[in-house]
Amino acid sequence: MVTYALNLGLERLDLAGALESAWGVRPAIDNDVNVAALGAWVLRGRTPSSLAYLNLGTGLAAGLILNGQLWRGARGTAGELGHISVDPAGPLDADGLPGALETYASGSGLVRQWDAEGAIARDVLDAAERGDARAVAIRDGLFFGVASAVRALVLMLDVEKVVLGGGLASYGEPLVEGTRRHLADWSARSPFLASLAVADRIELLDPEVPIAALGAADLAEQGSEAHG
Repeated sequence: MVTYALNLGLERLDLAGALESAWGVRPAIDNDVNVAALGAWVLRGRTPSSLAYLNLGTGLAAGLILNGQLWRGARGTAGELGHISVDPAGPLDADGLPGALETYASGSGLVRQWDAEGAIARDVLDAAERGDARAVAIRDGLFFGVASAVRALVLMLDVEKVVLGGGLASYGEPLVEGTRRHLADWSARSPFLASLAVADRIELLDPEVPIAALGAADLAEQGSEAHG
């Protein structure tokens, strides 16, 4: 059952039921970031036992593997940290709330801040590389947002690894370096945060690896085993 998919304009859709009517077989339905997290974990040999996959795509969300199990939460919304506000004076997100992580660290958020017709996130990053002051500020906001999301995941769940993926992950090492700069600054002022070695838990995923497909296949295999 799909409930409130903001980017699709859906409030409620019995997707599994509709596909079962068409195909005669009831499929397993899950969040794309959840199956990507499962795929990233499978790709790493099902280790470590606790892992967060932070998807930096059109939106921002995390998929969670806790104690070797995919964690969906009580209502299937675990990992939706893109809606967490980290700056009450920050830019507005799609819901009209200020300073949300998704505004800082997603493709749609970068484009919303850039506010140029027909632009994509890569245009903002390219402009930052050319030295455009506003683009540089938005890019630093991206690093700040990713660092804030990583810090939140480690502090809340103490996951052993935070794997970065999604379209913005193709920015590569500059993304990791910028994120670690913010984490290093915070750690320099907080002995407790420094003791957690948050920056060392970050891992950049190869954007060419189809982890969502891997995770979906693994989920389907689990379903087959469960039903004999």
